[in-house]
Amino acid sequence: MTEKLPADFRSRSIGDYLSALSSGSPTPGGGSAAGLAGALGCSLGQMVCNLTLARGQQEALVTLTERFAGIANELVTLAWRDEQAFAAYRAAIAIPRSTDEEKDARRAAIERALVAAADVPLEMIDHGVAAIDCLRRTAELGTPHALGDLMTGGWLLQAMSLGALENVEANASSMKVPANRERYKSAARIARHNLDTNVSALKQAVALKVN
Repeated sequence: MTEKLPADFRSRSIGDYLSALSSGSPTPGGGSAAGLAGALGCSLGQMVCNLTLARGQQEALVTLTERFAGIANELVTLAWRDEQAFAAYRAAIAIPRSTDEEKDARRAAIERALVAAADVPLEMIDHGVAAIDCLRRTAELGTPHALGDLMTGGWLLQAMSLGALENVEANASSMKVPANRERYKSAARIARHNLDTNVSALKQAVALKVN
């Protein structure tokens, strides 16, 4: 189904993307959907900045608007890269294994594909944590009339990051090289801590603005 979607993620219609996502085809899948959810969260943050800027220029909010746009762009790219990473994994597991040489080549290709498939969601989480911090700063500076939109953006970015963590941990568990497996599991633990910290900070900033 993926080949029927435009290669440029940004050229896809919502309807066609949802149809492909629900079709039962391996891609697009959870990682792709997660990246899109994160980009939506960034767009909500950007919206609140622009609503506030309509009342007067604030350099910090202009910077945040640009930051949200940049992160959203990165997340859309990562959503597309996730589709490619999974396609590479499927190609690796399809390698013949009739001889010892083929088995060795297949194992090495699968390990490389798993590492690549873990790198993409790790990048998503890094961007997600950064975007949630931008939402916190927007809550401090922006209009109090759109705090619900900010929190919705935060939940979307949290959902993206939690989904990405699932993918990192799943890929790490399948890795056969112990150093790779431990490296990605450790990175996931750190990322989960950073995510929880930033989500708590966002909630606190919103609560203070409400009060």
